[in-house]
Amino acid sequence: MASASSPVRLAPANPPSLPCRRCRRVRAFLDTVDVNRYALFRLGSPASVTTGLYRDILNILSQKPPFSAAAMATAIRAAFDTLQSAQRRHPIIILDEAHLLPHALIDPLRILVSAQLDSVCLASLLLIGQPVLSGVEGSNCC
Repeated sequence: MASASSPVRLAPANPPSLPCRRCRRVRAFLDTVDVNRYALFRLGSPASVTTGLYRDILNILSQKPPFSAAAMATAIRAAFDTLQSAQRRHPIIILDEAHLLPHALIDPLRILVSAQLDSVCLASLLLIGQPVLSGVEGSNCC
């Protein structure tokens, strides 16, 4: 037991030398992605509110975030459209630690990446997280 003067150190759950099975699967998938056809964007730990998440996505897309959530969604969709039409690359947004996302953000994410009543997928979402994430409905929308 640690004394009151010494800080308690916790060992990481998955040491860097022993990657978890989930990390190996994600790396294996990413190694197979053709970077000429897909644009990969990684978001470390997603925000807990819609505007924060939209702002983070716009930042990784190198776009200046507007003020309102509706304007942010429009800017994200425009950036996705530019990637697909001008660069011929399908965007893949990788959300790490997605199990920390509130359930209230799953539906706005689904709506953000789908268009024309789910007949067109503007981007793909790769939600990476703990096993509890597998129970999230709507996680495979496109």
